Amino acid sequence: TTNMSCKVVICALFIASGIQALPFPQEENAPGETEFMAEETAQQVGETLSKLPSILSKTAAWIKELGNIGDDVHPEVGDAIRAGSDYVEEASKNVPGDLNVQIQGHLNKLIDVVKSIREKVSSQVDEVPSLVEEVAGEDYAQSVSENIPSGEEVDQHIQMAIDYLQPLADALGQEGQTET
Repeated sequence: TTNMSCKVVICALFIASGIQALPFPQEENAPGETEFMAEETAQQVGETLSKLPSILSKTAAWIKELGNIGDDVHPEVGDAIRAGSDYVEEASKNVPGDLNVQIQGHLNKLIDVVKSIREKVSSQVDEVPSLVEEVAGEDYAQSVSENIPSGEEVDQHIQMAIDYLQPLADALGQEGQTET
């Protein structure tokens, strides 16, 4: 059970640190500013996605030029690099027109998964101190435990992430509608 407890502690730490690493809008934002930021970000992402075929094509040309440098090492190295550029060029011709909608779908799935595990994660984080007591005598476990946020704080961070990602996903779906 000590091994299992350690695994739970490590998983809880991993989740808590991942949540705290997410970029969030500042708390002082005016009402509606988060949605505006999401729309602006979605517009930038939409512009990048619309340029993706061109970006990939230019990248393929650049990689193909690297093949000439590879020839100096060995002809097979140059050939392998040029073959890679052919794959990138092929990808540039196969970028789906609804990529923004596909990304929106993936973001919505991520949001749904986060919502479904939210309560469990928060309650597991609250159990960490008792798990640390089970591995008593381990100084590192105690020092780590002292730096773990409360379940309520983790829950708030998860909600902030949802509140940040949901308008972005919605705006990404709308971005494709405004471009056509």
